[in-house]
Amino acid sequence: MKITRSKTLRFGIVGCGVVAPTHAVALNQIDGADLVAVADVSASRVGNFAKEFSVRQAHTDYRKLIEDPDIDAVCVCTPHYLHAQIAQEAAQAGKHVLVEKPMATTLEAADQLIEACEQNGVTLGVVFQHRFDPAARYVKRLIEDGALGKVALASVYVKWFRTQDYYGDGSWRGTWQYAGGGALINQAIHAIDVLCWLMGDATRVTGYYDTVTHDIEVEDTAAAAVRFANGALGVIEASTTTYPQTAERLELAGSRGTVTIEGGLIARHELAGHSADSPNLDAGDHRFHGKTYYGTSHPRLLEDFVAALREGRSPVVDGREGRKALEVITGIYESSRTGAEVIFRPNGSAS
Repeated sequence: MKITRSKTLRFGIVGCGVVAPTHAVALNQIDGADLVAVADVSASRVGNFAKEFSVRQAHTDYRKLIEDPDIDAVCVCTPHYLHAQIAQEAAQAGKHVLVEKPMATTLEAADQLIEACEQNGVTLGVVFQHRFDPAARYVKRLIEDGALGKVALASVYVKWFRTQDYYGDGSWRGTWQYAGGGALINQAIHAIDVLCWLMGDATRVTGYYDTVTHDIEVEDTAAAAVRFANGALGVIEASTTTYPQTAERLELAGSRGTVTIEGGLIARHELAGHSADSPNLDAGDHRFHGKTYYGTSHPRLLEDFVAALREGRSPVVDGREGRKALEVITGIYESSRTGAEVIFRPNGSAS
């Protein structure tokens, strides 16, 4: 679908749950974007949502939204197991698609979604908003400028806490069929995406997962070792059973410097030949509305998606970029189940 630079892009949101208000508030503040329709299986929820955010159309059948010829793009904000299905149907209806993480619960479904968007000539974006955090972008520049030297170790730690009620409140959570996994695919996936964005392709992974304290069928704790194509090694730790919860942490250590991002801010910054003072970065975006652990970069990601449609380019986080964290996570699951190292092939498949 060709978008002219002067055209106001009309958006629809499918799914009016926890993250949907974050999309609505951002879209209502982005020039050239207009939120015109929402859909949810709950009539009361979608009605209240439409009223709160002054949305003109409210549907209980998402197909009516994606079939509307006046809608240009769809944000998919449903539970995990519906992401790829609804996004693929939207693509087949000629809509550009921005899908919340994970883009799918399996690599096969992710690849089918990517192919559907390519075949139908529509743009696919995946919501990994932390790539737009000022701290992450600063570290990206350090790597590209060689300020860290040869990066030897690159690791992420997401040690969070969720009660049993958290899983009970959303019946799809805590299940392989509907969530696709636990602490890795639901909580740590954002940090893993930033890790992959900073370090490049992972080539192999060995990992373990277990259910330590919760009454769920998926993991609440996982640990893995990963090797990157650039030669660096890394560690991934994720949990929803560690109390008290701590801020997610990303550490990069190289031959000329070490930098740590903690809770979206630079917590450690030591470079050879430079002051150890951390850079003064603006971490906030006043347009953001949502949970604190989202960061504040959803508006920046949505703004980039709108700009990508206008400029005829790929968004920063397109389908193939959005697939990378999912590949690492499913590799950890496979490694733990088989007891073997998982090797990623250049075409994206694993062995």
